[in-house]
Amino acid sequence: MSQYLNQIAVTQFDTMTKHDYQSMGTLRGCFRQRNNVKGSKVTFNKMGKGQASERTAPSSDVIAMNVDHSKVEVTLKDWEASEYTDIFKQKEVLPDEVSELSMTIKGAIGRRRDQLAIDALAAGTYNSAAGNGATVLTSVGGAGTGMNITKLLAVKEWMDDNEVPDEGRYIALNANGFKTLLGETAITSSDYNTVQALVRGEINTFLGFTFMRIGKRVEGGLPHGGAGTYPTTGDVVDGFAWQRDAVGEAIGIDMQTSVDWVASKKSYLSSGDYKGNAVIIDEVGCVKVQYTMI
Repeated sequence: MSQYLNQIAVTQFDTMTKHDYQSMGTLRGCFRQRNNVKGSKVTFNKMGKGQASERTAPSSDVIAMNVDHSKVEVTLKDWEASEYTDIFKQKEVLPDEVSELSMTIKGAIGRRRDQLAIDALAAGTYNSAAGNGATVLTSVGGAGTGMNITKLLAVKEWMDDNEVPDEGRYIALNANGFKTLLGETAITSSDYNTVQALVRGEINTFLGFTFMRIGKRVEGGLPHGGAGTYPTTGDVVDGFAWQRDAVGEAIGIDMQTSVDWVASKKSYLSSGDYKGNAVIIDEVGCVKVQYTMI
């Protein structure tokens, strides 16, 4: 890479990286978002339910609902993805190198952003008590079973019963969860599902949920009960379902890029930076769904 990196190459790198990042982030746009946060912390406001009172007499005093107001605070975290390129490796910045670095940096920042949200969901309380979320156990639909329609219906029942809004419902599963669901007749049959899951080999929406696939990731991915770094046969995986407004994502710095000359290393340093974090705002709108790897 040449020491004389021109502005065109820098601009190309920045544009390409941000384009990849915004178009390919797995969980991007699935949460209530607070952008351009100043400082290291941000609060999301939560307003409780109100109840109407019967008016018993003309000109009587108004009865206040005394709606509960609470706040959930999250501390933003700083993340960076950087790579050196030595001047002796290439004489100049070529499009293929720009593309490769942009994809690598985009992937690192995008997966980390996803993991912050997954970790926030994993930290929730799922005991079905008032004000908390629920757990759908792996025994639902059969002892030690994989992801199935019975589990999915139980998630829907919880959200419906708690009047969680229909719009913006998501569910995150790993590849094995998708595999076992694709074996369910109700998923693949056009009698039940208008999405041609069997033809396309994928599920995008069903029962009002948008499906998000979380693969094997060095950042952690979905939690699981096994001892290894990735769930294997017999491990119990924690998938999560949520409604968009039940989880908040605070962003202080959406991914920004830079390419700088570092003389002491005779290299260019390509970097992507991100400042943000996620938190559950309303646990009632979140469900942990457990299934066994098959």
